[in-house]
Amino acid sequence: RDLLWPMWRGGTDRALRDPCHPCTHSLAESGVTIAHMTIASATVVKNRARELGFTLCGITPARPAPHLAAYLRWIDQGLHGSLDYMARPDRVARRRDLNAVLPGARALVLVALDYHQHLPAFAVNGPERGRIAHYAWGLDYHDLMLPRLEALAEWLRVDLGGALRWRAYVDTGA
Repeated sequence: RDLLWPMWRGGTDRALRDPCHPCTHSLAESGVTIAHMTIASATVVKNRARELGFTLCGITPARPAPHLAAYLRWIDQGLHGSLDYMARPDRVARRRDLNAVLPGARALVLVALDYHQHLPAFAVNGPERGRIAHYAWGLDYHDLMLPRLEALAEWLRVDLGGALRWRAYVDTGA
């Protein structure tokens, strides 16, 4: 029942939804734990994530990414450029062993939040103005995602009878 909550970068122009919205499904009633999640119970978690405003949600066993070796080669070749934080030893250690993030973690819940912004016409058509990235027009995605992740984790912890350890973070957690 140990869970990590990393997610993709995202943001949105929608207001933060109520994280206390009740969910009518109960995983605890069916005896489900994260380690033994069925397709039906995973669907309940994904539905709750959508209720909280996430665009996508996936659940996977907590193990290193299948492309870890490619990432490590990418770092070793210096292809991360000036993004030195990507090569920091603590970051690499977390990618190699998820126990560095949450000891005993058995599952990951990964979410995405679409941060497409509908830009005002002056921003798109005004030649006298600089270009601003779409995500920069909305609220900071960190501020949008973390409370939702915490609400999802708390909902799951309560539903499973309080026996869930979790960690929620946006991007790399540092």
